[in-house]
Amino acid sequence: MPLVSVIISSYNHAQYVREALISVQAQTYPNIELIIIDDGSTDETAQIIEQTLSTFDRDLHVVFECQQNVGICSTLNHALA
Repeated sequence: MPLVSVIISSYNHAQYVREALISVQAQTYPNIELIIIDDGSTDETAQIIEQTLSTFDRDLHVVFECQQNVGICSTLNHALA
């Protein structure tokens, strides 16, 4: 089965990021990788991501990185690389 990569770029998305992550976990396609880049959030986004990932009961390949804020274009380019 082809690998499907889901990329989530977040910056101060504490209010929304949990729902996005749970949506990825709920997918039935078996070959998914999840790439999450937090772009220097100043709210609780990174903590919520870590907490939500720890509850995943599905075996997903997950890459989660936090970086200094560089903007959406650079963040997405980094995730795609």
